[in-house]
Amino acid sequence: MSTTGRLIGRISAREFGVLALELLLLVAGILFALALDRRIQEIEENEILVASLTTLRGDLDAVLTQIGEFSTFEEDRLEASGVVHDALLQPTIPRTFEVWNGFRTLGSRRTLALPRAGYDELLSTGHLRFVDPELRRSITRYYEYLIRAQAISGRNNEAFTDDLYNRFFVGEGMVLFPAPDIDSPVELQNRATELRQQAGIGTELTYQGRVWVMAPTDPDRMRARAIVMWSSQSASVGIILAEDIEERTLELIAELDRALESA
Repeated sequence: MSTTGRLIGRISAREFGVLALELLLLVAGILFALALDRRIQEIEENEILVASLTTLRGDLDAVLTQIGEFSTFEEDRLEASGVVHDALLQPTIPRTFEVWNGFRTLGSRRTLALPRAGYDELLSTGHLRFVDPELRRSITRYYEYLIRAQAISGRNNEAFTDDLYNRFFVGEGMVLFPAPDIDSPVELQNRATELRQQAGIGTELTYQGRVWVMAPTDPDRMRARAIVMWSSQSASVGIILAEDIEERTLELIAELDRALESA
């Protein structure tokens, strides 16, 4: 009889039962440890998910705030475009505060840089994989759109404010921005002139700009109208983008709130 056979023969039925029970307990212990480890991992992943979605939720609240301010800015610029365009159509441009303020508003700019710290954190840490696939698609599509919208807004702003308006109206001295004399204290204007003279700067800035005295048929006046019309188009696009971003943001907020409630 072989050695293995003799060894098996010496094991009584009782000893075999003990060994089987010990093996069963060992397997059960391993399975329990694996299940416990998996449960702990699920709890940790859920905590990470909740923290990430909460950060993302805060970013979206900030997006709504900024987009509201941006929309108001673009609405003001659209209104200013109408005021200035009407003034440029008059035989003599009215030297009123409303017209002056319209020119000043058109010369201002507001960049659109919406917060995305929560989304960047999800990408950099790889925590995006913990998000439900359907919600994950909504989040990635939202930020893809947000990046495109910011690029469109930035390009429109740059094309108008930098390349057109500032270069033409300011760079060529078409209009300068001290308020019309009828709306500014004489003492303030005189004091400003004195300070410029002390700094070695000429007093030409007190001149209201060539645009005020140009005839309606003057090529520069017509060019000014074309630039202001472009401003109205740029502002209109900005308003539409703001409305679309707001709508998409509210939809994603609703999805995040549902996910946080069930987490």
